[in-house]
Amino acid sequence: MAFETEKHILKKYLPENGEKIVTVPEGITEIGAFAFEKCSDIEKIILPEGIKKIGYCSFQRCGMKEIVIPDGLKEVEMYAFSECSNLEYIRFPDSAKKFSWHVLQYCRNLKEAVFPSDMTEIPQEFCKNCSSLEKIQFPETLQKIERLAFSGCKNLKEIVFPDSLEVIGGGAFSGCESLDSVKIPEKVTCLNSFVFSGCKNLQTVEILTNDNLWIDIGAFEKCALKEVTLPQVRRLWKRAFDSDVILHIQFSDGIFVMPFGEWESNRDENTVLRFLNHPEFREDYFQQIKKGNYKLFLAFFMMQYHPEQELYQNYVKRNIKKAMKLLIDSRDSEAVQNLLNTGYVTKKNIDEFITYALNNQKHEMQILLMNWKHEKFPAESIEKQVQKKLKL
Repeated sequence: MAFETEKHILKKYLPENGEKIVTVPEGITEIGAFAFEKCSDIEKIILPEGIKKIGYCSFQRCGMKEIVIPDGLKEVEMYAFSECSNLEYIRFPDSAKKFSWHVLQYCRNLKEAVFPSDMTEIPQEFCKNCSSLEKIQFPETLQKIERLAFSGCKNLKEIVFPDSLEVIGGGAFSGCESLDSVKIPEKVTCLNSFVFSGCKNLQTVEILTNDNLWIDIGAFEKCALKEVTLPQVRRLWKRAFDSDVILHIQFSDGIFVMPFGEWESNRDENTVLRFLNHPEFREDYFQQIKKGNYKLFLAFFMMQYHPEQELYQNYVKRNIKKAMKLLIDSRDSEAVQNLLNTGYVTKKNIDEFITYALNNQKHEMQILLMNWKHEKFPAESIEKQVQKKLKL
């Protein structure tokens, strides 16, 4: 076997005589970029004591099934073991502190990966599309799993997150088709976009977060979930769950049950109210609603039940003609009466609404409006009308 070296760096391995086992010589502290790339006949590589760094694409597309990494390793760069399609097991020593992106992606026969016991972060796309991966041993110190870290790991059956975990990045476990249950630790307050999307056998989700949970777009779409119990929700984005999933939302006054589709379709004012726990959230959500008619109905509702009324009052006032006609059409006499009490209906426009009710055969609304007009603006006597005309 032949090694091209420069100082303490292995620049290139040149296979000879079809070696199956390669022992990197002592004195090498770094495996250089592309050093073992495409060495398809190798079955096992043994790295020397004193190795500190595995460089960019060092073993990319290498045919090895096994690699021995001794204690002392400090750093692993991008794509170091990418597309090692025969690699079945790998253990990183506790001494390794610095990992880059894509280190093990597309290692299609990798069944188990062991990380340093004090590792705090698993980088982006670290084990992406390791389709044979069945087991992950997460360190108890882990705080963050970056986006797409285990995306496409189709045979991953079980994951146990440590209590230290705080962040699970977008799409981190998307497409993990064999995963059937997951428990989200208490410190995780945001389930990012598409984090478990496409986990088609995922049937059980337990969320230990106490409150203020953020569930982003598509987080659990295309899963096998039927029911989920959630803490108080800070934000629940569209398509976070499939529309037929039953959500059990915990509130201070008990558990509120509803199909997710009812939340997503924005049609039940009471449902919306239960979710809008913070004034800034209410206003933000209200501004996002595009459907004019529904926005008006929601504005009426919010005007009555919230101290932060100015936003909704101004919206109704600007759209008073559309609002009144909408309520007349819906025959909502209570809402019409409440709107009349706002002062937005005046002597100048009341006759327009009476005529509208008459023309649309909403006779009970017509009578209500006429009675209100006579009480609010009683007709002047003939004597006073004559005096006004003659300016007496």
